Amino acid sequence: MFDWIKNRISMKIALALIIVLAVIMGAFNILLVKQRAEVLRGQLLTKARAMALVGARTMEQVLEDAISSGQFFKEQIFDTDYRKITEGPLAGAAIPKYHTIYDTYLDLNLQKIEDTFVEEDSMVAFAVLVDRNGYLPTHNSIYSQPLTGDPEIDKLQNRTKRIFNDPVGLAAARYDGDDGNKILRQEYKRDTGETMWDISAPVFVRGEHWGAFRIGLSMNEIEEAIGELRRTVGLFMLAVLLLASITIYFVVARIIRPLLNVTRVAERVAGGHLDETIEIESNDEIGRLASAFNKMTQVIVKNLKGEIDRSQRMVASVKEAIHQLSSSANEIMAISAQQSSGATQQASAVQQATTTSEEIAVTAKQVAENAMRVEAQAAQASTACNNGVQVVDNAIAGMGKLKNQVQSVAEAMLELGENSQKIGGIVDIIDE
Repeated sequence: MFDWIKNRISMKIALALIIVLAVIMGAFNILLVKQRAEVLRGQLLTKARAMALVGARTMEQVLEDAISSGQFFKEQIFDTDYRKITEGPLAGAAIPKYHTIYDTYLDLNLQKIEDTFVEEDSMVAFAVLVDRNGYLPTHNSIYSQPLTGDPEIDKLQNRTKRIFNDPVGLAAARYDGDDGNKILRQEYKRDTGETMWDISAPVFVRGEHWGAFRIGLSMNEIEEAIGELRRTVGLFMLAVLLLASITIYFVVARIIRPLLNVTRVAERVAGGHLDETIEIESNDEIGRLASAFNKMTQVIVKNLKGEIDRSQRMVASVKEAIHQLSSSANEIMAISAQQSSGATQQASAVQQATTTSEEIAVTAKQVAENAMRVEAQAAQASTACNNGVQVVDNAIAGMGKLKNQVQSVAEAMLELGENSQKIGGIVDIIDE
């Protein structure tokens, strides 16, 4: 499969575009989810800020009404004499419980108000009033359940009348708004293991800082919302990427189709179909490539035909030379037969035979030189034709053989001349 992809330019282009698109969409997905998460957190903070400020003003009104109605003095409302509960349902708690002068009044007047904040929004884990030392006199109903004796269960279900003097609790209780922000936001991990946002707004009674109203927001729900958003956007991006990939493939295939036609025609021309031409479908780079290819093929065919014609003419010349050489060889053989008819006739024709042999030798050398030139011309013709004509190759091979034969005949004639001279000497001796 990978070889098929590597051998198709359309697949390479489409795959490169899909990878680039996937990277861009992945980055866009990350940025979109991050931006949307920030928006969600910003909206949550705005809502929690409003709730904390409203809650703080409500708590201030309740406490000031207690003083205005004469039920408590201001000093009693600011009571910090936390007395440990040693009797009653809360006496056996694993975590110490306390009470003050105003606890009963706040239990009757605050819990319903605090529960309203929790009931209206599922992300609100708690909404409570605490004094400057972190003491929480009245908790929400869901955290004011009877003790079960199981410390782990009670730690979650009964959290009222405790002093939350941990760093987060004290920072929230003692925040007085001097920084101008009006609220304090803290992110922490609750002792139950839950990640929380603590939004606190200061509470003032008769102009004096009493404590704070704390809103606890569970981040689990918002993280689940962000996770759901991430999954939704991711699936949408995958669907878009799939659709875009299919579109890219067909668009690239359509654009590359003329190039594939050029490739197929080039392969057919390479296979010997020299009359093939490419149909020009456009004026772009591929169209200009097809036009140039057609012109190149026409020039190659024209040159090749010219070389073939020249090779054919050269083959005809070679054949004529071979015919002449064959005739000369026959004449030489006839002369040799006449010379072997008898010593008497040889003696009378020694001088003539010698002269004839020398001429034949010279002629044979010339023939050999002509054969070499013919061979060189044939080799040049073979090179020019790019191995296009097998006949020329055969002719060159035949000329090589003929060259060797002519050289042999020439050597034989030379040897015959020498023998004729020797015979002349013998005849002279015989005459003497």
